[in-house]
Amino acid sequence: MTATLLEVLRAPDRLGRLGPADWDELLRLARHHRLLGRLAAELAAHGAEGSHPVVLDVLAAARRRAAAEQTRMRFEIDRLGRALAPLPGPRVLMKGGAYLLAGLPPARGRISSDVDVLLPRDQLAEAERLLRRSGWDPVYEDAYTQHYYRDWMHELPPLRHRHRHAYVDLHHTILPLTHRFRPDGAALIAAAVPIGDSGWSMLAPADMVLNVVAHLFADGDFADALREVVDLHDLLTAFGREPGFWDELARRAELHGLARPLGDALWVTRALLETPMPPQPWAPRPVRRLMLAALTPRPPGDASAALRAVRLALYMRSHWLRMPPVMLARHLAIKAWRRLRPAQPLAASRDST
Repeated sequence: MTATLLEVLRAPDRLGRLGPADWDELLRLARHHRLLGRLAAELAAHGAEGSHPVVLDVLAAARRRAAAEQTRMRFEIDRLGRALAPLPGPRVLMKGGAYLLAGLPPARGRISSDVDVLLPRDQLAEAERLLRRSGWDPVYEDAYTQHYYRDWMHELPPLRHRHRHAYVDLHHTILPLTHRFRPDGAALIAAAVPIGDSGWSMLAPADMVLNVVAHLFADGDFADALREVVDLHDLLTAFGREPGFWDELARRAELHGLARPLGDALWVTRALLETPMPPQPWAPRPVRRLMLAALTPRPPGDASAALRAVRLALYMRSHWLRMPPVMLARHLAIKAWRRLRPAQPLAASRDST
């Protein structure tokens, strides 16, 4: 029955033909994979008048929650824009915030827990000062976490508003500085495009795709990442209709050193969601089978020993790519030791946007 979620994501018009047992499984899977709001949006768009009233109630509630959270997100983006107004040059929204403000397909029913902003690295200190003056405070203040983010990562330590508890992450590129793949943050900003008259910009279409690719297929945790694959499917489907997009995507992937993760992402996304794309020169890479197994939707707790091993292998792979061996060993040792002191967590426990 796990195929049902993939089937309705591929062809939402099938919603009207589902029986009670299908809906029961579908709602469980969609909630587990943070896609209940998306399912509600598809129901509203395609209709399933014959569905059980309980199904309609559940999805109506999901739709209202998504609408409320998106209203909150728009407000936070507006507050951030006001706070960061003194900065020169473009302020680039990434991922969930950009999808929402630009009205892109991934925004349908999507709930984001934070706002991601991309700025030139030499503007980060001033941006942080402006935000702290406007009510955003550091989530972590201990020396090691500050060092971890400021010296090694692609972003500053997260900030949280002291009254509204909204999170913002200030980025200067899309992968850690220690990563084996090295996207060009300055090139990402230089190619950004305005979002109407909002005062914000977003990544260019090819770079927006590559941001998702980098986040999941070069640096991600595959245990609960189906929503990112859906984002990727939506972006590729929408942008892929534009003349020259696929050539530009390949060119930008080479520029940012992400050609290999892009190949993995395209293979997996097509395998899961039948994403339309031009014929690709698929190179044999066994890791793609592991990614496909890890990303195939399953009910909560339904993980065999083999699947847990696959997820562990991919988790270890992401860390191996993220840091050189000696640095990684030291970091993991410190992380393990700090788990004994839960009052001082190493990293934020928030949903990704």
